[in-house]
Amino acid sequence: MAKLKGKPERVILVADLWTPLGFLQAHKPKKRRKKGSMPTEAQEQSRVVGALRTEGVPVFAVPNNSRSKIHGAQLRKQGLAAGVPDLVLPQPSPKFKVPTAIEMKRRKGGRVSDNQKKWHRILERDCGWKVYVCQGAHEAFEVLRMLGYLPKSKKDTEKCSKT
Repeated sequence: MAKLKGKPERVILVADLWTPLGFLQAHKPKKRRKKGSMPTEAQEQSRVVGALRTEGVPVFAVPNNSRSKIHGAQLRKQGLAAGVPDLVLPQPSPKFKVPTAIEMKRRKGGRVSDNQKKWHRILERDCGWKVYVCQGAHEAFEVLRMLGYLPKSKKDTEKCSKT
């Protein structure tokens, strides 16, 4: 058997994969995220929540997912609704004096579902809230600074003084 340069020889015997329950597939290693690749929506949302908590702004997340069909049915019975925004800031914003909801999306590729659009209309039209869809943490930080939840950064101050 020829050896590949830099790779250790790996031999899997068919007998090692056979169990009383049947034939098992060979283990595939987990794909690792490359350095510099795009963060997930959950990672972006965690950054936003961390910044808001550091500033003492009350915020909570609405986890709209379940572990199983049974768990999902139980959660729906308890009030879970598809499309509710990811983050809710119940304290009225200093700028508009109304509560705010934020729907987080990945920097690229995230789209707003029909259920999300429906909830955004309900919250804005019927409840008087401000609802924003933010592509990544950077965009969410811009919105939160504009609304007065977060202080303006030095970069924002420099931009204002130059214009």
